[in-house]
Amino acid sequence: MPALLVGGWLVAAYPLARAGHATPLPTMLLATAVIGGLLLAARRLPPIPDTPMWTVLATVGVSVAFGLISAARHAEPVVLRRDPGVYLITTHWLASHGGLATTGGLIGGGAPGPITAASPGFYLQGDTVVPQFMSGTATALLPGGWLAGWAGIGVLLAVYAAAGLLAVAGLVARLVGPRWAPVAALALGLSLPQLLTARTALSEPISQLLLFGALCLLLDAIGDGTGGLSRQSGRAGAALAGLLLGLGPLVRFDFVRELLLLIPVLGWLAARRRPEWLWVAGGVLTGGAFAAVDAFGPSRSYVVAVLYLLRPVAVGGPLLLLTTAGAVALIRRRGVPARLRRRLAVAGAVAVVAAAGFLSLRPWLHIARQPVDDSTPILAGLQRDQQLPVDGTRTYAEQSLRWLSWYVGWPAIALAVAAAAALAWAALRGVANRWALALPVPLASAVLVLYRPAITPDHPWADRRLVPTVLPVAVLLAVAAVAWLTRAARGRAARGRAARGRAARGRATPGQAAGGGWLAGRWLAGTVTAVVGVTGLVVPAALATAPMLTARTELGESAAVDTACAAFGPGDVALAVDARTRQELIPALRLVCEVPTYAVPGEPGDATATPAELAAAVSEVRAAGGHPVLVAQSAEPLPKLSRTPQRQVAALDTTEQQRLLDRPPTRLAPLRVEIWVAPAD
Repeated sequence: MPALLVGGWLVAAYPLARAGHATPLPTMLLATAVIGGLLLAARRLPPIPDTPMWTVLATVGVSVAFGLISAARHAEPVVLRRDPGVYLITTHWLASHGGLATTGGLIGGGAPGPITAASPGFYLQGDTVVPQFMSGTATALLPGGWLAGWAGIGVLLAVYAAAGLLAVAGLVARLVGPRWAPVAALALGLSLPQLLTARTALSEPISQLLLFGALCLLLDAIGDGTGGLSRQSGRAGAALAGLLLGLGPLVRFDFVRELLLLIPVLGWLAARRRPEWLWVAGGVLTGGAFAAVDAFGPSRSYVVAVLYLLRPVAVGGPLLLLTTAGAVALIRRRGVPARLRRRLAVAGAVAVVAAAGFLSLRPWLHIARQPVDDSTPILAGLQRDQQLPVDGTRTYAEQSLRWLSWYVGWPAIALAVAAAAALAWAALRGVANRWALALPVPLASAVLVLYRPAITPDHPWADRRLVPTVLPVAVLLAVAAVAWLTRAARGRAARGRAARGRAARGRATPGQAAGGGWLAGRWLAGTVTAVVGVTGLVVPAALATAPMLTARTELGESAAVDTACAAFGPGDVALAVDARTRQELIPALRLVCEVPTYAVPGEPGDATATPAELAAAVSEVRAAGGHPVLVAQSAEPLPKLSRTPQRQVAALDTTEQQRLLDRPPTRLAPLRVEIWVAPAD
């Protein structure tokens, strides 16, 4: 299973990366041993029963096609404008140096002064510069950097995204039926956010793979109660599922939410006296230890900066744990009366419909805003450019369900809500146990994400929030609804065929035979239901994706940066003197060119450095034995700061994603990258 390969790789490679020794030979040897052990532990888990070969080939074919398209169109965001640049540059550094800490021994020891080593996407942690995000994504992408540099990183991410597609399809096969897995893979693979996150270095595809791979393992480990699964195999599978879930926060900090939502599922297993819950919990703690080490180590500054995300966890976690423990104790002692079970089932279905209704009506109920202190001039600038009301405090979170509708369509959302309500009712009645095990975590996570996306609301960038759980859950539930409708229609058709057979053998009355002939038409109705349903799932996704299917962004940036690297010599220290250079080029120059690079005057939002600020910076660099070189992204500021001749060392016309606030993307935006240098006076 691909998720186990990723999990085993993280278990083996992260400690070496943390210690600064993640070089190919020892890492590959250790990873081979760890992955082999995990696959050996999972070998006795049962296959999906009654799986036709054509469904396997079709699902794999869709995933492979998705991976090939994504790999062929992978982005090269080496010039740092958004989060992918951080992941890509960090992975490149890790592949080149074997360690997560990027640079140390800074001029001034990292203390505040006329220059600073901090930059967007990278924190100054003591006298070391560290990347902004958790370390799991860079660690997972490490083999691609070894094998083929920038291109290898992009291709490997596409492979992970294709494997995530397989994991979601695998869950559909287990819950809905194997024949519906290709439909789910196609509908999800055609969705634009799924495709775009597979083309650029982001954590969401790997997070999706770990979550849905773990849920598949969990279903296999728990079994269906009919036997055929040994106690040893079940516990091993449960522990492996927990390990993958526990590793989630190492890849993406938001995964802490999924671990919190796992508590009621473990309580459900404990209430049913299934010992597997202990093995799942043990696996979560084991995997979570890696994330904890990272959170208190290389990613400490990032975790401190996003601690506000843990406030709901700090409050809701203990409350949810105590409530679950109390419910388990009560159920084990007294059971659940039938009347209470019926009431809970109705309440669950009503809660699902109410949540969907609130999300649908939310744009007319209130405008989501953030505190004034958290407002950003970037958002206000986008609003002005797109002729929208200027309000830098808006989060546009009330529009989140509308974002989802762009990529799956409102009919699919309606089907998904109906299926979720029916499943909530059935699970609380105790007649949908497999759904009760696999659905609560991703469904609750999807609802929370839709309520609070917590991201700058420009598209398609904001739509990455839909990838880990929202899009897969919408597709899973919509496919389930279409499957049930199809089976209902064909079930009547089967009864009609049986009636015709009895009439032909003389065992039915003429009236029964006539009724059987009428019901025979329901077989056609079932087929039409399936075709219409699948079309309704696939066509909206295809229409939204069509304009961007072959899009490729930031092409040529890696070559442009490599060209710029040749302009610096031994002992040179780059000083970024304008706002755009401080925003976009410091990580590339420092971590790709390996030229000591600093910002002047040190605040990324400031305009061009003043002569006085530059003079202080130059003095500090020269006092440390360096040769200061001014760097800007245009020819304009350098003549004002230095009398030495300036020269252009890189020029590139490429494209980037649009940044739209009220509609999905339909084309790329032009992007001009220039790098100018001049020695300091």
